[in-house]
Amino acid sequence: MVAASGKPTRSPAKRGAGKPSPVIAKAKPLSSPLASPTPSQRSRGRVGGANPEQDQVASPTSRLPRSPTSPRGTPRRGAAVKAKLNMEAAAADEAAFGDNPRRRAKKDDDDYDSRMASDDDAFDEPSFGAKKPPRPRSKPGTPRKPAQSLLTGLSLGADGGSQDTQGKCQLAENLPAIRDVQDMFTDMVKKLPELGAFIKKLGRPLRVATMCSGTESPLLALDKIGNACEHVYGAKLNVDHVFSCEIEPFKQAYIERNFAPPILFRDIRELDEDQATTAYGALVDVPGCCDMLVAGTSCVDYSNLNNEQKEITEQGESGQTFRGMMTWVQRKQPPIVILENVCGAPWEDIAEAFQAKGYAAHFMRVDTKRFYIPHTRTRVYLFATKIAPVKGEKAPKPGEDYTCAVYRKRVRTLSGYKDKKTKKNHEGTLTKQWKDKVKELERPASSTLEAFLFDSDDPRVHKGRQMLARPGEDGTRAGTDWARCESRHQRARLEEGLGARRPFTNWEGGCVMPDYAWNDWGKAQTDRVLDLMDIDFLRLAQADTDSAHKTLVWNLSQNVDRTTGSGAAGICPCLTPSMVPFVTNRGGPLVGIEALSLQGIPVDDLLLTRESEGQMSDLAGNAMTTTVVGACMLSALLLVKDTIFAYGAVVKQGAADEAAKKKSTAGSSMGKSATSLSVGGAAGATATESKVQGVADLVPGDLTLCSVVPKGDQKGYQKLLAEAGAAARFCVCE
Repeated sequence: MVAASGKPTRSPAKRGAGKPSPVIAKAKPLSSPLASPTPSQRSRGRVGGANPEQDQVASPTSRLPRSPTSPRGTPRRGAAVKAKLNMEAAAADEAAFGDNPRRRAKKDDDDYDSRMASDDDAFDEPSFGAKKPPRPRSKPGTPRKPAQSLLTGLSLGADGGSQDTQGKCQLAENLPAIRDVQDMFTDMVKKLPELGAFIKKLGRPLRVATMCSGTESPLLALDKIGNACEHVYGAKLNVDHVFSCEIEPFKQAYIERNFAPPILFRDIRELDEDQATTAYGALVDVPGCCDMLVAGTSCVDYSNLNNEQKEITEQGESGQTFRGMMTWVQRKQPPIVILENVCGAPWEDIAEAFQAKGYAAHFMRVDTKRFYIPHTRTRVYLFATKIAPVKGEKAPKPGEDYTCAVYRKRVRTLSGYKDKKTKKNHEGTLTKQWKDKVKELERPASSTLEAFLFDSDDPRVHKGRQMLARPGEDGTRAGTDWARCESRHQRARLEEGLGARRPFTNWEGGCVMPDYAWNDWGKAQTDRVLDLMDIDFLRLAQADTDSAHKTLVWNLSQNVDRTTGSGAAGICPCLTPSMVPFVTNRGGPLVGIEALSLQGIPVDDLLLTRESEGQMSDLAGNAMTTTVVGACMLSALLLVKDTIFAYGAVVKQGAADEAAKKKSTAGSSMGKSATSLSVGGAAGATATESKVQGVADLVPGDLTLCSVVPKGDQKGYQKLLAEAGAAARFCVCE
């Protein structure tokens, strides 16, 4: 400022002047995935370049005292001094970077296809390599480039197709935007011209069984595939749903309400017997004669978020559900099996278990954002198909492993295997064709995350917001002890140079988020969640990014030293059942129905009545993505179509045997003792025998609905029906 006399005057003291600057004596290199050089660092890089001596002379901050308790140290100047120390420490440690196991491990985890044991719920992260030099000053008027961690471009290959950059598949901005699920499957079906001939030659419904599929994504995918085939090829793929199996009561209600399967078993572990218990408590025969089984057995023992993982051979939940599924496969021998689980599952052991039963089996890792939907969700799908023995071979009997060496060699050749001595992987001739077909159906997501979100005034969003904000309606936040996490938050702020401010939530003594945000939801959050939001906000600010104007998702359920933010704008990180996905430009979380939409589930076709927000998040977090499982099923069907055609005779014979059995057992005993069921069955309970008595004494007569309503009184019947409807009650599972 210049006074009227021409002499310079001092500007008013800025906020925070005179306070000790938060400078640390020896700072560590920035370890945040969103960290980048501050403006002070860039200015020094422009003037001084790589010469430390020249940098000290020319840098504006070089004139500042080094003392952490400088009387003129403001937070901004303190951050500049600290940033310079960070640069010096980074340059000193650069030579020893390879000896630092922590940072080297982070770099190794960033390799998308390097290891199958990497975190299955990992988000897209920038590389953790050596620090880059400060970028040079751009010319005036040059538009600022976005931060590297927020780039969403996708380069094109020589053939015009998408070429993955840095091992990651980003949004395909060159392709037309597709948001509707039906349009996704129509585009997928158009890539398979042989599908129309397959449906016409099949000439019957495809018999499908599902186990532990939760939202029944395979059935939703097959329904959309059938509609697309009818539109494109004039032949619809009809599906005969044989049975479902689900142990969660609210998921049983969801399945019964939306799909009404003929049989809904309650426990997959009971399917190793001739009869199993349904969700309603009845004992029924376990059906077979299925063309395809799609299963998603429990993943709790394999997840990298579980600190007490168990092997598949142990008596854990994952091992028990897998053995229940595998026993049914041994007994019924369906031609096709599709199995989905997290990346940390013992896939080599699972594939060998299928191969021992005469199935050519192998697996591949897929990502949802490579199949139309902007959602980073890496899962592994296994394809297994029954191999019929040829002349000179002997297939194993149901329940037994193969003993014929010639047959075993052919199965392993078709499946592919890993040599335990040389540690070399041998690609299977049959399973490689399945993988190639699945990859042919890939199409990177071309619509951003916002296209899958609902409007803020949508009644479903309003209802979800009310449910999520209910604990904070009285204006008080949940009082929880977060002492163990608080030290980690303070360390992250110190090491990353974020300071102690809370500019986003201002949660000291309350929670006051920006005007556009869901403040009613924020008041219901704990101190840990609010402080994590401020840390993520400051991390983006270091990268010159305003989170209020970017569609990013923060995972507020993870701790601060895990990856909690999106690696790319417009792409959702992996949704888990207990996740708190916060959308930055909304100022609030995803509601459950939006999470289902990001799994490719056509929510407008479903009847969602009594599910809470937590239950819908559980449905979405455990669901298969419809576009991914649809591509896997289509590829398997077309690959072994001759086997499916031949299996039609088995299906026809099985239907005839089932009809004859029902006719012969009509009016006889309902079943056997339930004490012989496996673990999880109705142990100790005995199924009562029931027979219809006096059948010969029954004579035909007029139907009288109610003795209190005179015959022919239509108004009386209507009144009776209205009263009955008013007295209706939900089932206990509802």
